[in-house]
Order: sequence, then structure tokens, then C-alpha cells
Amino acid sequence: DIFRTRFEEEDGPVQVLQPHVNLDWQEVDLTQIGPDQTEAEINRIYETEVSRPFDLTAPPLVRIRLLRETDDSAVMLFVIHHIIIDGWSTRVLLADLSAAYEAGIKGEKLPAQQDQLRYADYAVWQQKRLESPATKRSFDYWMQKLEGLDEFELAPDKARPLKQTFRGDLVERTLSPKAAKAIEMLGSAANTTAYM
Repeated sequence: DIFRTRFEEEDGPVQVLQPHVNLDWQEVDLTQIGPDQTEAEINRIYETEVSRPFDLTAPPLVRIRLLRETDDSAVMLFVIHHIIIDGWSTRVLLADLSAAYEAGIKGEKLPAQQDQLRYADYAVWQQKRLESPATKRSFDYWMQKLEGLDEFELAPDKARPLKQTFRGDLVERTLSPKAAKAIEMLGSAANTTAYM
């Protein structure tokens, strides 16, 4: 359903499900350009696709490109707007695609899956939860506790500059498989994501 969804603004975003949507699918043949140029062309296509914005009112909010490198090798590029997918859903999508690919190679059909819970059901549940008396009490409690605070200030680890620049930095680190697994296990134990 989420691939057939568009979003409109009506006192906030509203999810509208379309009865039918054609996926934005393209197959790109890179077999003729030679292996030395293939990687550069894949990177160029990637940069082009991820920098092209989505129109939230015009589904699908996904673009799929099959970049054929050789007769037996290809790269599948998915560009999906974050409003319709999260990390958990990405894992489910990849598992489903892997199962479909494996079944296709073996000439088998995938067993029909019956969706028990759709995203729209989850959204309705969340909305009802937000409107519940318990949530209202919690909201009122925190509004009272935080009343009068103009700005939330964390204790800095060093003195702030006189003029705030908002300059940041990107720091990349590669974790060992052992450290990555430990973070994943910690997230699982805390019922949260590794990102958090």
C-alpha cells in the first residue's frame, strides 16, 4: 500500500492511497561502455537519482533502476522517500526481494503472503493513542513542568564562542564487525535502533 500512497496538506499531512500506481522502473544497459567506465557511470546515475526530489503528491515515492553491468551482473538501485520507509521496513523489503530473487532463480513461485497489519492500521492506532486520556495527562504534565523555559540549554563540554556559527563536521569511523554486533545487541536489548 505504501508504494501507492501520496501525501496532501490538509491541516497537516494526509495520506491518500491510490488504487493503482505504475512504479518508476528503468533498466539501464551499461554492458557496452567497458568495465573501467562502468563504476563511474553507476556513481553518476546514483548521484543523479538521489539528488532528484520527490513530489509527495505524485506517487510512487520510489524510483528503481536496474543497472546492467554485464550479462550476468547488475546493480539494483532503490531511491525511496523516507516518508514511506524506515530502517525496519527496509530490512523487510530486502528480505522479500531476496526471497523473490531466489525463488525466481529456482523457477519457483513465492507463497502468497497475507498482510496482517498495514501501515495505515498502525497510523490509525498511533492517532488514537495520541488522543487517549493517558497521553493527554502526560502531555499536560510535561507542559506544566517545562512552562517558562524559553530555551533548553545543555551543559557544554567547552566554552561556546561569542558568535554562534552553526558550523558542523562530518566524522566517519569504521566499526569492527564485533563492535557493530555489540551495538546491534545493545539496541535490541534496549528495544531501540542502532542509530539511536
